Amino acid sequence: MVHDEEFDPFIAEIARELKHPVALDARFDARVMAALEPTVIPITVHRSAARPWYRRTFSFSVSQVAGLAAAAALVGVVAMNVMKPGAPAGSTVAALPEGAMALQPVADVTVDENAPVQQQFILIAPTASSVSLVGDFSDWDASRLKMERVSADGAWSITVPLVPGRYEYQFEVDGKQRVTDPTRPATSSEFGSANSVVTVERRD
Repeated sequence: MVHDEEFDPFIAEIARELKHPVALDARFDARVMAALEPTVIPITVHRSAARPWYRRTFSFSVSQVAGLAAAAALVGVVAMNVMKPGAPAGSTVAALPEGAMALQPVADVTVDENAPVQQQFILIAPTASSVSLVGDFSDWDASRLKMERVSADGAWSITVPLVPGRYEYQFEVDGKQRVTDPTRPATSSEFGSANSVVTVERRD
C-alpha cells in the first residue's frame, strides 16, 4: 500500500504541520464567549401603573381620616334611622351620645287649687295625759282628732288634711280643759272664749 506523503511531498509537509499542537491565546476563549453571549437590554417596568387599585398604597392626612370617620358615622346613623322598626316613612330619629339623659314627654297635669293640704298642729303640754284637736273642721268633736305625744318634753302633734281656707280651733287637754295655740293668732268666739286661727293657703 502506497502512503500519501510518499505520493505527494507537498501534502505530506502540510500533514506534518497540522499534527503539531497549536498554542492558543488564553483570552481567546473569553473573546469567543463574549461574542456569543446575547446582548441584554434592561426593561424598566412601572409597577405602580400595573398594580390593581385594591393593592395600591394610599396616603391620608389626619384631617382626611377625621372627615372619612365623620362621613361613615353619618351614614351609619342614617341607616339605623331608616331601618328602625315602626318609624314612619321619611322620619328621622336624633342619635344621643352614650350616657346622655333623654327627656320624656309627660302628661299635662292640672293642679287642683282646692286640693287638701296637710296641716300640722303642735301643743307643748308636759303634764297632759291626753290631748285632742277640736275646731270648726271637726264640728268641735274632741273624739275625732286625738293627738299623739311625740317627745319626752311633752310635745303633742297631729296632721290634718284641710282644704284651703280659714279655720278656728282649740286644744282639749285631759278631756276637760280647752286652751288656745300660743303660736297662732286668736279671735273671740260667739261663746265669748278665744279661738286660735289658722289659714290654709291654696297650692300653686
